[in-house]
Amino acid sequence: KNLAKKTLNKSFNPKLIKNMSDEEAIVYLSKLKQIGRWSAEMILLFTYNRSNIWPTQDIGLLRAISKNYKKKYLPPEKFVMLLKKKIFTLLFCSNMVFMEKY
Repeated sequence: KNLAKKTLNKSFNPKLIKNMSDEEAIVYLSKLKQIGRWSAEMILLFTYNRSNIWPTQDIGLLRAISKNYKKKYLPPEKFVMLLKKKIFTLLFCSNMVFMEKY
């Protein structure tokens, strides 16, 4: 309801997101009611194909990292940030979530 209202009164325009940096887009999306950082990151990752989004608050991702890299849960932040530098994020997130299901 909030999204529709803001789109109609032109206070929210999803077309602007493509020209924003990741952080700008996260802040912009988070201004919508019931959209927090995690939701904004998921929207950017899967709707806008922003492959460099690293959702460090995603419980599924953190659980999968812990399991697949034999780290305690929650994995150390330093290790998570190291993975960010080394792995193509979109592919990694998709694979980790898929592997977590099986």
